[in-house]
Amino acid sequence: LAQNLARNRIQWEVLDPTIGTIDTVGNFHGLAEGSTKIVARFGTFSDTISVIVQIGSGDVRLNSMEAATDWTVGGLNYDSGNTKIVISDSQKTEGTGSLELDYRFVRLSNERSWVYLTTDIPIYGIPSSIEVDFKSDGWKHKLYFFFSDIDGDLYRTGIVGYLPDTNFTTPSAPFSGMVPIASGTYFNYPVRLRGLQIQLGNSADVGQINSGTIYLDNLRIVYPDVVAVYPMNEKRIPDGFRLQQNFPNPFNPTTRIRFDLPKNELVSMIVYDVVGHAVKTLLNKKLDAGRYEVPFNGQEIPSGVYFCRISAGQYSQTIKMILLK
Repeated sequence: LAQNLARNRIQWEVLDPTIGTIDTVGNFHGLAEGSTKIVARFGTFSDTISVIVQIGSGDVRLNSMEAATDWTVGGLNYDSGNTKIVISDSQKTEGTGSLELDYRFVRLSNERSWVYLTTDIPIYGIPSSIEVDFKSDGWKHKLYFFFSDIDGDLYRTGIVGYLPDTNFTTPSAPFSGMVPIASGTYFNYPVRLRGLQIQLGNSADVGQINSGTIYLDNLRIVYPDVVAVYPMNEKRIPDGFRLQQNFPNPFNPTTRIRFDLPKNELVSMIVYDVVGHAVKTLLNKKLDAGRYEVPFNGQEIPSGVYFCRISAGQYSQTIKMILLK
């Protein structure tokens, strides 16, 4: 006989706690890249699922904005019959074109007009911000990004200020600025991008027709350069300094470097070539005690052997890395 059970009546267990943790109601929180299994037990019954944790780094493209079919147009107080999206091959920042939004509305006295570009794109990991290349028609538009979290609750984050620039700019909105659409909800990863919301600037008197064109290109999210693999507390602070071998190794063109820091220190991490020339500085900042992961992208350097050296207070260590393209 099937029955619904409250999640807090089930015993949850993560078989590899270095990959993630799970609370008493079954909410899983990833800590490091990798895979693990989660076991759910109730009395004599049990079941197991596999979980893969991904951690992003750098800029990751979500949508090239070169296919109008990826988006659905809606809005509020706008002319639906004369508002559309097409692909422009003359206005772009990357690729073969950009998304052209041609809009029209009648200005109201006390209500703003909006255009919604709806989509559904999953996002992994915990990004720091989301950005898009935006070209205005000279009017003061505002841009917001619309999300749903793992619980299905809706949130929005937006850029600061207006977007009147008639050249392409790259407005960015922080994930830390996420605002719930409904009160009483708590933001939980992973999330899905549900769309862009544009508050249209006014270009005419009340009761007059407004129209114009906006271009959008290269929608992407940005991950932080340094990822704390898990939050520290007194029980989890590493007992010593350790620099682990990068993974994968050999790599092409990206790899990740993990290290343990037993106390707060100024940390320097530099990649050198075989003759000792500094290729890239990955870190030069004060970090709290903890376990960290730093991404390295070798896209702009040739194949070969490189050395990553980390210094933190009295500690110093070097690993050998191989880039194969």
